Amino acid sequence: MNTNLENLVSMEQFLDNPDAVLQKVDENGQAVILYKNSPAYVITKPNFITPTTSANERTLKLHEAMEIVLKDIPTHTMHASDLADEIYKRGLYFKKDGTKAEYTQISARANNYKDWFEKIGGNEIKLARTLEE
Repeated sequence: MNTNLENLVSMEQFLDNPDAVLQKVDENGQAVILYKNSPAYVITKPNFITPTTSANERTLKLHEAMEIVLKDIPTHTMHASDLADEIYKRGLYFKKDGTKAEYTQISARANNYKDWFEKIGGNEIKLARTLEE
């Protein structure tokens, strides 16, 4: 997800004047709320996240998006359907038609990348490869 610096607002700004933040969302499609100087929440208008990318913008492959999300989870493990939801929510990967990857695609990709992922109990996916910094 690309974020314009104009869309950044502090938690204090949001709490003091939520109408102004919502106005920003109406104008720009989204607002990113910072907490302790880090992005904490994103308020997005429906249909603002689109699967289009510019020619010089790199598109992630599904297994790369899976790795990014699983790195952020303390156990590095997530159910395939939750993983699909989180990848879509973060805007990391879209199918060609702009929809989210199904849990069956997540599960199949884990099967195809056994050096990256381990399947536990059917649809639990665990990051198996050494975490790169």
